[in-house]
Amino acid sequence: QHSGGRINPDINVRILNDIAICSFKECMYDKALKACEDSLDKNLAETEESVKNKINTYTTMGSIYRRRSDFVNATNNYKLANELHEWILVGDDVGLCVTLINLGITSYEARKYSKARAFFNKALEVQMRVSGDKSLEVAKIHSQIGRVFIKEKNYPEALRFYKLGYTTEKVAATDYAVVYTAEKIGNLLIKINDNCEAIVYLEEALTLKLKLGVDESKLLLHLCMASIKAGDLNKAFGYSDAAWKLDVERNGENHEQTLKSYGMMARVKALEGNFNEALLDYEDILSRKQRQSIAAESEASTLMDIGHVYLSVRKYTEAKYNFDRARGMLLKIFGDNERKHPSIEIVDKYIDELNEK
Repeated sequence: QHSGGRINPDINVRILNDIAICSFKECMYDKALKACEDSLDKNLAETEESVKNKINTYTTMGSIYRRRSDFVNATNNYKLANELHEWILVGDDVGLCVTLINLGITSYEARKYSKARAFFNKALEVQMRVSGDKSLEVAKIHSQIGRVFIKEKNYPEALRFYKLGYTTEKVAATDYAVVYTAEKIGNLLIKINDNCEAIVYLEEALTLKLKLGVDESKLLLHLCMASIKAGDLNKAFGYSDAAWKLDVERNGENHEQTLKSYGMMARVKALEGNFNEALLDYEDILSRKQRQSIAAESEASTLMDIGHVYLSVRKYTEAKYNFDRARGMLLKIFGDNERKHPSIEIVDKYIDELNEK
């Protein structure tokens, strides 16, 4: 601990770094930054230990700035840590990978998706060198890259990376990790209209959620949607009914999530041609939303659903009445701008069609 009768300066630096980390975890960001700055001021040596301490300091500063959504300063500090890894502390691939992942996450949060992918791909290369291509650490990076592709709406590539991670997780990860990835893959498959395969992954996720005791109501609605798109209305109704009963039990009949699953049931009934029951359900949902003062946009959505049912049975006057009501509510929320809100564009399309009838 001593050198030539003096306290090793690295000890003080490490203590300051520990103070910074503790303060960061307690959300005391100013105190954490001050400790980091003091650590850098005292860290004047050129030893390997000193370099490691600097990397830790810059990493902590990057995390503080990222927590504050100051992505420029976060990136700058993570880059300083990265440069020390790449040019001075050569061979510490584990530490280098952590820094690259931090840079990727920061770029992702700053919506710089191409940069995020570049950092994650570099981290993937380093991590595969460290632990091979079948490790959980590699699977986690695959998921990060998949997440970036989702933001870029490149769903096939997102799917490819999530499936790579899933293959490893099935062997080495906990059921909690597997269920998250299986559900993510299922939802991506719905987006690219591969609904039969989506059902396979979503049903696996459902089995695991039931085993783990995790809330499955939203997953049941995703299964309902995939079944509708796959043309299996019997299965769709079963999933929507199960979701609704679960939501009633957990949240009560008037909760917004319960009304959402109730609405999916009504939708399946309408698709089955059971228009009278669907209309009764939608009217009941609308009444409950109005009594609960649920958001006007949600109420407008139900009015559009009612309009669709009337349109299906060729009751054009009633259909237009409900579409007009929905449009009026949406205009109050979003305004009548030159660039229309997507919901207003949809309702305008139906009103125009009805005006021609």
